[in-house]
Amino acid sequence: MKPSVLFVGFGQIASKVHQVLADEVSADVVKKSKDTRVAECVSKLFVGDIAESDTWQKIDGHYDYIIYCVTPQGRGEDAYRAVFYEGLAHCVQHVKAQRRPAHILFVSSTSVFAQKAGETLTESSEAIGASATSKVLVASEKLLSDSGLPHSVVRFSGIYGGTRTRLIEQVAAGSPVLSDQVRISNRIHEHDAVRFLEFLIRRLIAEESLDNLYLATDMQPSDLNDVYAFIAKALELTLNPNAIASGERRRSGNKKISNKRLLSTGFELSYPDFRKGYAEMCARFDKGSE
Repeated sequence: MKPSVLFVGFGQIASKVHQVLADEVSADVVKKSKDTRVAECVSKLFVGDIAESDTWQKIDGHYDYIIYCVTPQGRGEDAYRAVFYEGLAHCVQHVKAQRRPAHILFVSSTSVFAQKAGETLTESSEAIGASATSKVLVASEKLLSDSGLPHSVVRFSGIYGGTRTRLIEQVAAGSPVLSDQVRISNRIHEHDAVRFLEFLIRRLIAEESLDNLYLATDMQPSDLNDVYAFIAKALELTLNPNAIASGERRRSGNKKISNKRLLSTGFELSYPDFRKGYAEMCARFDKGSE
């Protein structure tokens, strides 16, 4: 019998994880809206608001693993609280009712770190949240940690790749905001984000132990100015030297995220730094569409 997985949320990351694991697991999905494409590729689709208990009462299966990878319906605190905290609280209650609790993989973010003085941060670094939304993530992680359930939190740094072309579009439009101060940014390619979740699920299936927390990022924290400059060169464009903003302008920048624990699992990044990923994206980008 195939291991059973419940996907809570089925966006760009989760749906691609399922594509990789489709032949190896039996998967159900709970998400807010109906999607015929989802219904065709999973065993069961439960439609409803995960912040409401009625939705969880529809879910009648018992699962080996739960991939909790949700997208808020807005950028404000209430939108984050609904899907990350309230939805997770219902998920925890649902799992506790199982005879054999599922291992929950909870997708979070390195935005939980408020540090911004260039520190190198690890899984043991303090996470207090720099904004109202990141504080919701901190509270959600604590809810899961306090539950006593088997779990692993994966904090992704800035995900790029796929359809995430914002920085490229800024450069193509001649509107990147450069800075006269260093702004260290951290990122991970979407392909590696998907692969790492799939890697962790396969370790669980093989009955290998996981840590409770992983920071998932690539090998090279980089000054955002350097990223803009690389993209401009790849697009054969010139950055406007006068487009300089004074002072620190990133909400959660200027920290270096360590991926030593991730690498210690034996996982290998396909995109070890931003150059390979953005080179591929820029080669496909149509400057004429901007």
